[in-house]
Amino acid sequence: MSNRLACNTAAPDRAPAWAPDRTRDQAPNHAPDWVKDSIIYEILPERFCNGDPTNDPEQASCWTGRPSRRNFFGGDLRGIIDRMDYLDDLGVTCLYLTPVFAAPSNHKYDTTDHFRVDPAFGTDAVLADLARRLHACGMRLILDAVFAHVGDGHPAFQDVLARGEASPYRRWFKIDGSPVRCRPRPNYRACGGLASMPKLNTDDPEVQDLLRRVGVHWIRVADIDGWRLDMPWEISHAFWRSFRTAVKHAKAEAFLFGELWGDAAPWLRGDQFDSAMNYRWREIVLRFLVTQCIDARTFVRELYSLRRAYGPASETMVNLLGSHDTPRLLTLCRGRVGKAVQALAFLLTDVGVPMIYYGDEIGMTGANDPGCRGAMPWSREKWNMQLYESCRALIRARHRHPALRRGSFRLLVAHDRLLVFLRRFEGDAALVALNAGFQQEKLEVDLPETMRSRSLETWHSPISGCECRIDAGRAHLTLPPSGTCLILPA
Repeated sequence: MSNRLACNTAAPDRAPAWAPDRTRDQAPNHAPDWVKDSIIYEILPERFCNGDPTNDPEQASCWTGRPSRRNFFGGDLRGIIDRMDYLDDLGVTCLYLTPVFAAPSNHKYDTTDHFRVDPAFGTDAVLADLARRLHACGMRLILDAVFAHVGDGHPAFQDVLARGEASPYRRWFKIDGSPVRCRPRPNYRACGGLASMPKLNTDDPEVQDLLRRVGVHWIRVADIDGWRLDMPWEISHAFWRSFRTAVKHAKAEAFLFGELWGDAAPWLRGDQFDSAMNYRWREIVLRFLVTQCIDARTFVRELYSLRRAYGPASETMVNLLGSHDTPRLLTLCRGRVGKAVQALAFLLTDVGVPMIYYGDEIGMTGANDPGCRGAMPWSREKWNMQLYESCRALIRARHRHPALRRGSFRLLVAHDRLLVFLRRFEGDAALVALNAGFQQEKLEVDLPETMRSRSLETWHSPISGCECRIDAGRAHLTLPPSGTCLILPA
């Protein structure tokens, strides 16, 4: 059974009632202009590539082993340098690295020295060399700022353990009583209640000064291009305002985006962050495309509601399908490659800045932490080449077409589980059609004038069997379940 739908792109725009209200008095988008053209790629340095075996932790696991909360694989900064050709060929333009500073764990979120690269990853000079090489290739580098807590091996906390009330660092932490006790339960505030990660008292002026100095230090030492800000809700808005001022003074084009799982609007008023990880976007997209528990109309309503909440900042929100804190994309798709391709297609054609978690583009699998933090396989025999080539082609389409990076978004069809929309920017346009449903869909779309006067190309998921015929300015599409099709100027 199939449905035949028709839509006319020449008709006047009639935005749904839930569409973003452009007349609202909202803060302008304060993000650096380069961000709009970016493809961000998240890397756990410990798991991406081992470029220098001489700095491997003791008893490092086999590279193909199963990840755990405690084991190490030996990935490092030199390994990222060694794989820059891969990143460039994929189309990546900006790397976001999870923490690289001295810390005992494999994830490095338990910092012991904010001013030193962890020896297992290399040296400060290697980090600066990575940034320099990336810049030479037109790429940028963003580091992870973990400011809400430190590791219990941090010298300031060790001083508190040793000297108690006499320690000048006691006020750096949130301690309830004396003596300081780690076991059986810590009598100090700790991240997730873990004694190994005491929370910093970020209202203390000395702590705030330390964190601002960290933000500026790595711009000056390594010429990094911004910070991803871990657990920002644990720290006052007043501090983030001062942090922004310090960082932007050091590098006006630095990009600041926060880890925010809920409403990010309070941080996006132009005086704190440029952007945030758009986990709310991720949830909506997965519900529509992957778990298929909402229809297209509900999906669009929720998507527009989110854009309305973020206003102009929507253009540079960091959209993602996976991260080091979520299950792998292909795992969520239950191995259905067509679904994963479709989700990536929407990621790379929607409004916002796409971020890809290392390995999702080649079909790595794994449940939530630690399963999602496996070592990147570099043997192509272990890659899902259909997923990889699809991701690569979609990234290239985004680079070629400013409509996909900076264009307006116009909804054409939201019917059952069929979604069709148009992106436009100046003389460029791109039409995107997705069938997230369970049956074949047929539709006809009148192409806009900007596309009729040019030769066109089509891209569709190589495993879905989509059909596209263009005749007299009209596209005739047949989309099977999980079918994805893009129509683009050649």
